Amino acid sequence: MILAANLTYHYYDFKNFKAEPTRILNAKILQAYEKINKKGKIYKVIKLKTNSFEFYTTSRKYVNLRADQNVEIGVFTKNVKFKDYLSKRFYMPNFKISPSSNASKKAGIFTNFKEKMINFIVSQHENEKMREFYSTLYFATDMSKELRANVTNWGIAHIVSISGFHIGIIFSFIFITLLPIYRFFQNRYFPYRSAKIDITNMIMIFLLIYLFVLDFTPSFLRSLAMCAVGYFFVLRNLKIVNFMTLFLAIFLLVAIFPSLAFSLGFYFSSLGVLFIFIFLHHFWKNFGVITATVLLNIYVFLCMNVPVYYFFPIITAQQISVIPLGYVFIVFYPLSVILHLLGFGGILDEAMLNFLNFALPNYQTDIPFLIFLTANICAILGVRYRFFAVLCAIFGILPIFFI
Repeated sequence: MILAANLTYHYYDFKNFKAEPTRILNAKILQAYEKINKKGKIYKVIKLKTNSFEFYTTSRKYVNLRADQNVEIGVFTKNVKFKDYLSKRFYMPNFKISPSSNASKKAGIFTNFKEKMINFIVSQHENEKMREFYSTLYFATDMSKELRANVTNWGIAHIVSISGFHIGIIFSFIFITLLPIYRFFQNRYFPYRSAKIDITNMIMIFLLIYLFVLDFTPSFLRSLAMCAVGYFFVLRNLKIVNFMTLFLAIFLLVAIFPSLAFSLGFYFSSLGVLFIFIFLHHFWKNFGVITATVLLNIYVFLCMNVPVYYFFPIITAQQISVIPLGYVFIVFYPLSVILHLLGFGGILDEAMLNFLNFALPNYQTDIPFLIFLTANICAILGVRYRFFAVLCAIFGILPIFFI
């Protein structure tokens, strides 16, 4: 019923949007970069965000446009399909685009705070790449082609782009920091309250405020939504590490946010959690905690290879280091935040630049659709059968054979 109601609402909104063949929109530029077509002509690709969706457009005229600029743009709506509109990310040709002094309707206290914090962060760095890196890491700004290539070479897109991994670190860091302070006052004034629930509630409120500061970045929104659903299940005494609970959470989130059905990031997130559950179900009890933790990371890494390389085919030898880098990031992330708050954010710039600029030869792997489909089927069957759970990991070595 939730899904039906949401689809009805979005379809009504879509019909209103399409009622006119052209629309004048106020939007904010997220990215603007040049490309060359097959005829050798240069044109500009522009990614924009309105209060309702993100979209792409192109321009062959020279316009002095930059990221974070507010513009007024006239677009043609004729070729927008309901599926595209529902996904909240699509292409529309434009007939005019010009700078606008009008801020987005969402602009307010959170936007102003975000801009001030970005300025505070970037002022601590002399190198443009480092400014961009930390701006992306903390505030989900778009990456340039060069930085994206650096991140892809290392296979750390999920580490740099704000996601559930960051929520886990933020939650753990705040919880561990607040718990002894809370216990001190709890033992004296309110011993009847639950420390875990109260601190979790405070962290959830903080993360919700952070979501507003990030202007509802999709990757953070879906991760926080999954976190909220999981917390709700805990409060209802439902088992979290349970396949039925996972599938219920996925279906519930798609019902509430239909655009997630078209989100590649949501697919990767859901698949990653599924592989974690599969490992916990079939293999965890066979090893000690430390060994099992290491093997869990290796297992998920291998299982995700086929799905990830099917959509992002660049493969390099240094991507193998993504597992130890994940552990390093657990320390680096809160440490870098503290350094920036103290005004010493640039102290690690030289080391970070050397790290990002290091690149081994990269190759393109062409995963056949049949292999991709089989890997997904094995993931589903792996819920029930250990053989298919093992097969998912074995599939992880296949990308090197399709280079």
